[in-house]
Amino acid sequence: MEVDPKLGAALTALREKIAGLAASEDDNKWICSAPDDICLKFLVGHNLNVKTAFNLMQQCSKWRFEKKVDTLYERYSADSSISTRFAKAYFPATILGRDPEGRPICLNQMGVVDYPKIMQEFGIEKVIEYSIYTCEEAMRDNPLKQNIIVLNLGQEGHPNPPFTSIFEVGGWVSALLSYVQALSGVVDPYYPETTYKMIFLNAPSMFWASWKVAQTFLHERTRQKVEVYSSAESSNKRMQELLPDSLIPYNLGGSNNLQGVGKGGRLPKDACNDLVFVENLEKELQNGLKDVNAK
Repeated sequence: MEVDPKLGAALTALREKIAGLAASEDDNKWICSAPDDICLKFLVGHNLNVKTAFNLMQQCSKWRFEKKVDTLYERYSADSSISTRFAKAYFPATILGRDPEGRPICLNQMGVVDYPKIMQEFGIEKVIEYSIYTCEEAMRDNPLKQNIIVLNLGQEGHPNPPFTSIFEVGGWVSALLSYVQALSGVVDPYYPETTYKMIFLNAPSMFWASWKVAQTFLHERTRQKVEVYSSAESSNKRMQELLPDSLIPYNLGGSNNLQGVGKGGRLPKDACNDLVFVENLEKELQNGLKDVNAK
């Protein structure tokens, strides 16, 4: 991130405030060791307000210590428990490629995730814990520490979508937005400026009304980065602006079969902790979506 004079002055002032903290205290270890690019992200995300950036970095440092974020990341990276294996095998998310500036374009096929069942079986705290792991993974993978997030809410071509009638849409949207609201309580304050764009594709009509409420929980700077597309035509066109055909998934108009990516879908009762079910999910990772979305 290039530092202009105003940003440089703000960074110096922030560094001076951080230097006044006791680095030996556990709550302060993260903030006292934070590199310049992290400090700059907090400053840019809050209009170069040094006091606000400092206070939020202190909160973040305390939060990271209390949540043991580094330990959490290492645990999920190496964990072989059923719940972790399920999360890695089930959720259809991946990095499709990078834009010309090197930002990762991260796809999350949210439309085929059974959020009501996930929330019921894992609970919101466990789901957010796994999301913290994915936030850390994306940040550590990207030297620029900014990503383009593509959230596909469509179900086109999926053999086992989580909802199939209008009577099920309301419960699914409600569970999805509960997750988005809880996640925003982590991402907005503790991962500022990690998202360059957040793009919703194939948004169902019911999503719009609920989104008007849900977005009030987001920071204004975050809201300005959000794009929402409803039709398949506009969604596919937006993907073509981001990536070549070979990297775009079949269900978004491209030729990528997403081999090695979870398929999502409706979940049977207690599937999240069913070893046989999880083992089958892991086998399916190697098949990709070509068989599902074959043209």
